Amino acid sequence: MSRLAIILLAAGGSRRLGSPKQLIDVDGVPLIHHLCRRLLAINPTVFIAVVGADADRVTAAVEKLPVQIVRNESWSQGLGTSIAAGIRAAESTGVDSALLALCDQPSIPESHFRALIDGFGSNDFDIVASEYDGAPGVPSVFARTVFDRLLSLSGDRGAKSLMNDPALRVQRISCDAARIDLDTRSDVESFRAGQSREQI
Repeated sequence: MSRLAIILLAAGGSRRLGSPKQLIDVDGVPLIHHLCRRLLAINPTVFIAVVGADADRVTAAVEKLPVQIVRNESWSQGLGTSIAAGIRAAESTGVDSALLALCDQPSIPESHFRALIDGFGSNDFDIVASEYDGAPGVPSVFARTVFDRLLSLSGDRGAKSLMNDPALRVQRISCDAARIDLDTRSDVESFRAGQSREQI
């Protein structure tokens, strides 16, 4: 069985929202805590949360969970630095693959994360990516063979360049729920309204 790292990217400064999105209340707990519990149910070999902005408060939100905290001091330079920080920590544990997930996608079900992992394990892929809006994106599982390219990311360069590289073997798995992210106050209100409808 593949040794899997889950890396939750939770370092952003939430400039458009105006307050830390990692700490948005979801079912009575901070968003980052909510997502960590969902992802920990997959039972990864190692679980890493990359923090940056409001690092102390975000870390405190998951202090009772079995999560390895990696502080990205360069978080303000962009997402690429957080990916590289998380992969660097995962690589040192000897894992074979890493699942990258974002802290602002609260609606992705555990079943989709499992589908990504199963898809990666059943075939010889370099990447198994979520597909939404007609394009690949995160969450995605990456083979150790592409860790060096993830480590070279910097600034706002995410992993899409790898997902669109024709030289790599990439599988896409559809996930409409990945379209829901919490970048603005309107996004948060729409998400909560959707939750309320589900509970009726």
